[in-house]
Amino acid sequence: MPRGPVISLRRVYATPEAVAAAADSIVHIGRSSAEAHDEEWPQADAVRAAIDACRPR
Repeated sequence: MPRGPVISLRRVYATPEAVAAAADSIVHIGRSSAEAHDEEWPQADAVRAAIDACRPR
């Protein structure tokens, strides 16, 4: 376990359609596609705010 402050990774939340496409790719070809998804889920900011509100200070 790391000791001291840990820097968070950038949290990007894909759209449900992008998640479903990645899951389909994993199931059918055993890996996800390498293509990048530029669109983020519209509720991503609310998820980030909820996570931040629950983090210990």
